[in-house]
Amino acid sequence: AALARFQGEQLDLSGLTSLGAAAAAALTPYQGKLDLSGLTSLTPEVAAALAKCRNWNGRLPEVETLTPEVATALAARGAKSLALSGLTSLTPATAAALAPHEGFLDLSGLTSLSSATAAALAPRQGRFGLAGLVSLSPEIATALAKCQGWDGSLPNLETLTPEAAVVLVTSQATELNLSGLSSLAPEVAAALVK
Repeated sequence: AALARFQGEQLDLSGLTSLGAAAAAALTPYQGKLDLSGLTSLTPEVAAALAKCRNWNGRLPEVETLTPEVATALAARGAKSLALSGLTSLTPATAAALAPHEGFLDLSGLTSLSSATAAALAPRQGRFGLAGLVSLSPEIATALAKCQGWDGSLPNLETLTPEAAVVLVTSQATELNLSGLSSLAPEVAAALVK
C-alpha cells in the first residue's frame, strides 16, 4: 500500500519474478505507469488484481505458460494491450479464455500453433499478433484467415506453400508481413496476388 501512494510518473518493479495476491491488490490504486515485466508466473488472483491496475503496462515477457484461469483474469483488462511474448505454447482452452480481451494481444513468442488454438482465437474482436510463427500449414492459415483480429504479421515464417498462400489472401488482415521468406516460388507469388 505504501508504494501505491508514490506520486511519481513510473514505478518500475521489473526485477520481481513473483508477486503475491495481496501485494498485487495493494498496487492497484497506483496512478503512474507500472512495470512488472519480470514476473515469471501468475496466479488467477494476481492476474485479476493486475487487470484492475489502470496504468500497468500489460507486459509479461517472462511468463512462459498460462492457465485458462489466469488467462480469463487477464482478459478482463479490457481494451488495454497485453504482451505475452514469452509464451512458448498456448492450449485451445487458454486461447479461448484470452479471446474476450479487447486490446492488442502479443503472442509473438509462439513458434507454432495448432489449428484448434487458432480456431479458439477466431472470435477475438481485438487485434493480436503471432509474429513468432516459423511455419504455417494450410489448416492453420485457414483458421487464421477466419480470425477477425489477426494482424497478418508473419515475419519469421521461413516457407509458404501455395495452398497456405491461397488461404492467407482471404484473411481479414489489412496487410501480410512475410518478410522472413528467403525465396518465393512462382506458384506462391501467383497465389498471393490473385
